[in-house]
Amino acid sequence: MNLFNFYIATTIQAKSGLNEGQIEKMIKEAETMRKSDLAKRELVTVKNDIDTMIYEANKMINGSKDVLGEERIKKMQDIIKEINEKLQSQSDNLELLKELHDKIKSETMEAGKDIYNAGAGK
Repeated sequence: MNLFNFYIATTIQAKSGLNEGQIEKMIKEAETMRKSDLAKRELVTVKNDIDTMIYEANKMINGSKDVLGEERIKKMQDIIKEINEKLQSQSDNLELLKELHDKIKSETMEAGKDIYNAGAGK
C-alpha cells in the first residue's frame, strides 16, 4: 500500500567544485537515505493506521454495546490490548505491525457488519 506517489529529485552538478568521485559518493548516500526514509514513512503510516483502527474499534465498543454482545466486545478489547503491548516492545517490527493492523481491521469490519445487520433488522 503506497499512498504517497511522488518523486523527489536532487541534482548535483559538477560546477559546484566537486570532483566526479565526490559527486558519485553523494549520489550513493542520497539513494541510501531515500530508501531509509521510505521505510520509516511506511512504518509511521502503519502505526497511524493502527491508531485509527483502535479509535474506531473503541468507538464501536462504546457506541454499540447492546448490538455487539459481550463476546465480540471482549475479542476487540483483547486485540486492542495485544496491540498496545506489542507496540511497547516491538514498535519497529513492520511485519508484526502489519499483521496487527490486519487483525484489528478484520475484527472491526466484523463488528461493523453486526451493527449494520442489527440496524437492518429494525
